[in-house]
Amino acid sequence: MYSMIVVNDEREFRKGFCQYFPWSEIGFTIANDFSTAQEANEYLQQHAVDVIVTGIKMAGMSGLELIEEEYKRNRGSHFVVVSGYRNFEYARQAMRFGVQHYLLKPIRWSHIKKEFESLRHDLDMKHREMNKENIEEKSRGGVKLKQRVIRFAR
Repeated sequence: MYSMIVVNDEREFRKGFCQYFPWSEIGFTIANDFSTAQEANEYLQQHAVDVIVTGIKMAGMSGLELIEEEYKRNRGSHFVVVSGYRNFEYARQAMRFGVQHYLLKPIRWSHIKKEFESLRHDLDMKHREMNKENIEEKSRGGVKLKQRVIRFAR
């Protein structure tokens, strides 16, 4: 399961998004939800998540500022923007920080499912690659150890 947080100042949207979609069926779990980007940012300073779902405009810190802060932490989180704003400038700013999923409200469940299945595929590929690299690194370390043992035995 991949963990995610949901950040949106619209309580009804946030609760509906978190509670009424069968997230576990497509490989996700909601770690937490927040009504402000500032609260989410404080949480993210202590917790890593796979996916951050956020709106754009919120009181205080914006969703784009939250994305920028997490992007700077360089933990590889994926971002999904859910917004009612069709302003291309917001999308362009979001793309600068690696946002690949920008969903416009109102959104259908089928569209959410399709986007998150695609996101899960991307995360699966990323984790497979990381596991492969770890196995290769451990394998190289084993060869080095074997070489040291042989040198020591001589």
